Amino acid sequence: MIIRTIVISLLLMMTLTFVFAQSTDNEVLMNELCQLSNDYSGVLNPRQTWRMSYENCHITDQYYFDDELTLVVKINLASMDTVRVEKRFMNSIAVYPKGNNPEYIDATRYENGTSKKITDGVYYNLMIVPDLKEKARAMMQQAIEKCKGM
Repeated sequence: MIIRTIVISLLLMMTLTFVFAQSTDNEVLMNELCQLSNDYSGVLNPRQTWRMSYENCHITDQYYFDDELTLVVKINLASMDTVRVEKRFMNSIAVYPKGNNPEYIDATRYENGTSKKITDGVYYNLMIVPDLKEKARAMMQQAIEKCKGM
């Protein structure tokens, strides 16, 4: 009985260590991707900036115009499906939700002191330096797969 308890405890510790390692790896990966995107903020137009953040498989992207918050987009990577580099997006990659369901993307526009949920659009655009789009696509796809597996 004691040996069985020890074996179960060891298996549980190994499982928790594996899950923690996956989580930590994903945090490092996504923190790098956030930094790549945030470093590009304001480059195209100094009046248009953004701040991307990541925590526990959730992305929050805040967009500003003249330092005033104009848009907040939140997604759970476990609800996303695929990431694409598309010609129509020169400075971003497109992240699509499962089943192209727009309900998996929480977007709120702020204008003239009011907020409004946005329901049109079935993808999330991650702003990134054009030369890094393929690297960013691979990183984001890897993060999505890890979040789905957690």
